[in-house]
Amino acid sequence: MTAEGTEAVKEEIKRKVANSLKEQDKVSDQEVEPLELTEGQKGRLKAKQTQLTRLENPYPPRPSKPNYQGDPLITVGVSLSRQVPLTVCVIDLRTGNILENQTTKRLLTIHGIKAKRGKRSALQLRLEHWRLVNKLNLRRQRNLLQRKEEQKHDQYQENNSESNLGIYMERLLANRLVRLAIRWNASSIAVPDLKRIREIIESDVRAKAKHKFPQKKELQDQYARQLRASFHRWSYSRLVQFIRERANSQGIPVVSGQQLKQGSLQQKAVEVAMSAHRLPAL
Repeated sequence: MTAEGTEAVKEEIKRKVANSLKEQDKVSDQEVEPLELTEGQKGRLKAKQTQLTRLENPYPPRPSKPNYQGDPLITVGVSLSRQVPLTVCVIDLRTGNILENQTTKRLLTIHGIKAKRGKRSALQLRLEHWRLVNKLNLRRQRNLLQRKEEQKHDQYQENNSESNLGIYMERLLANRLVRLAIRWNASSIAVPDLKRIREIIESDVRAKAKHKFPQKKELQDQYARQLRASFHRWSYSRLVQFIRERANSQGIPVVSGQQLKQGSLQQKAVEVAMSAHRLPAL
């Protein structure tokens, strides 16, 4: 860890400790005893105060590294969907033009593999991480069927395999996204505001069903159910949190914008970036 990174961690810990302390807790060790606190409260209070004191102790010298400075006119816009967790566009804020577009498949493709390794081809190795998305979708469908059967016989048990694989995929996507931002020297990453994201994605599902079966409400409902069951139910809040954590570790700010209900995933990513920077979409 660099000297700058150490200072950033110290400030973050101080902020968290300060936020967790109540007004009556802002006292010295000598003033703890008179307070009408339980033994557990006194112990937690002393632990927090000790933590703050230790942060002021000198630490071994560490190498210095300048903080990340991106181009203020380059940003990375992100759109979320049910079919694939995210679509990413590198955007020039001066013109609104897309400099590079990355689908989930391209983000997860492993580059630089040209030769076979064992029984697997170079193409299979490059797409190794992307195949995990299909694995998630298949595992979800299998779990849904298995859950119904187990519930009929009162034998249902919670299985975390799907959730654990989903967490791994979301962390991997967050890492690849931040690497893309660094490669383009982007000043920020714009993610959708999550307040209405479920409603927006559901609107997209309904629009596809209506387009496929116009004027046929029952078929629309059936097709919409099939679409929902066909894909892994991504935890968008958790994915965005992983993106924030990874970006913050590199010094890249993450801002929020509004995702459109209609349009392509690339258009939605552009609108997220533009609205996050208070610029009209082109």
